[in-house]
Amino acid sequence: IVIGFSLPEPAVSSHSSTSLDALFSHYQLTKREKEIAYLLMAGKSNQAIADELVISLSTAKRHVHHIFQKCNVEGRFEFTQTIQSQHPPKPS
Repeated sequence: IVIGFSLPEPAVSSHSSTSLDALFSHYQLTKREKEIAYLLMAGKSNQAIADELVISLSTAKRHVHHIFQKCNVEGRFEFTQTIQSQHPPKPS
């Protein structure tokens, strides 16, 4: 744990899934990668993703790695920030 560092609040609920799908398609994510991208946006860990999708931890990690490569980001924080900056939440 790094002191003074925290991930942004999950933003999935404030986004419409249709427009996030379009954004994820822009990055050429596969259907499975899109599923995992939503879980990443919800703040899920690799293990939680593996458990929820009934896949191995190594498969979850591989998908996450591919998502980060396709989105040209280094990690979860940067991924979430990138997606949020390109698709800001709609005001309530």
